[in-house]
Amino acid sequence: MNIDTKRLHIRPFTINDGKDMHALFTLTEVMRPLGMAPAHTSMDQTIERLNRWSCMGIHHAITLRESKDGTESERVIGYIVIKPDSEENREDTRELGFALHPDWQHRGYMTETVEAVLAYLQKQGIRYVWACCFEQNLSSKSLIERCGFSFRQKGSFFAEGEGVTYPSLEYCMELKDNGEIRIERVTTVDAEELLSIYAPYVRDTAISFEYEVPSLDEFQNRIETISFCLPYIKAVQGGEILGYAYAGKFKERKAYDWSVEVTVYVRRDVRRKGMGRLLYGALEKSLKQMGVLNMNACISVPKEDDPHLTNDSYHFHSSMGFDLVGTFHDSGYKFDTWYDMIWMEKMIGDHAKEQEPVKYGEWTID
Repeated sequence: MNIDTKRLHIRPFTINDGKDMHALFTLTEVMRPLGMAPAHTSMDQTIERLNRWSCMGIHHAITLRESKDGTESERVIGYIVIKPDSEENREDTRELGFALHPDWQHRGYMTETVEAVLAYLQKQGIRYVWACCFEQNLSSKSLIERCGFSFRQKGSFFAEGEGVTYPSLEYCMELKDNGEIRIERVTTVDAEELLSIYAPYVRDTAISFEYEVPSLDEFQNRIETISFCLPYIKAVQGGEILGYAYAGKFKERKAYDWSVEVTVYVRRDVRRKGMGRLLYGALEKSLKQMGVLNMNACISVPKEDDPHLTNDSYHFHSSMGFDLVGTFHDSGYKFDTWYDMIWMEKMIGDHAKEQEPVKYGEWTID
């Protein structure tokens, strides 16, 4: 298996990977959660393990593609293992395991790896993928959930090197057929594809009031900032993103916490096929589970027939249960034209005397 992502190359191990992997295998904090303690004390142990892995053919190196200065090209920063089904020996099932050197954690590398491997397995006809971690390994637990796995059961894992049994958490994901549309989390890896969807709205329409298409770096920063707190989702079919939606804070001051502003963009060649409705439905459900009460939408509207703007967005939001609450006149100037802005709202929860706080940063997709 060889997979290239924007920043990584995932490939079989070679004997030349010994130095980088030895740096990983000597770390007790890495080896113990993997059930492979004690840590290695010699290069011979590392070479022996790599030789064994090469014979098994299921372990793959996670390597950096060339950095800006070329110094980190092909450096191994971790690994991912794709095992056959160990419970029922099903041909349509695989089990994932992974580890990343601490120096490279918290940069999205493992999320990028897992998502790329899942896409690869889907193309191979794999239907179910399992992943497990020690119950106390909160970082792996968070990563597995962030990648869309669903918790199935508690289990146990025998760490042979230590002779100790640890409680574990077992997760599973069902990979849908390529013809089905899936709602997934957006990550910075998606930025380029999302930007290609957004750019025509900036260049050719007054739907967006931006004048210039944002840079890739700027768009990645927006994804990171928004998704850290609130849902940012995409509709995917056959490995292609058809549209995306997200929620942003309505206002920064504390009393506005229960209100958000929502946005949706659909690839122009798949409009009027229910994609926006699908995305907004999933977005609303995710927001409601967080405790958000008000969904607000700020929409530009034409005063007369306009080559750059229609009333489609207003009609779409009305069909989704939004109500018109106000108009701001001549609020946006683009294409030598002044446009009005309307605000629409949809209440998705009960407003109580003593309101529970919104669970920012804890959003999920069912």
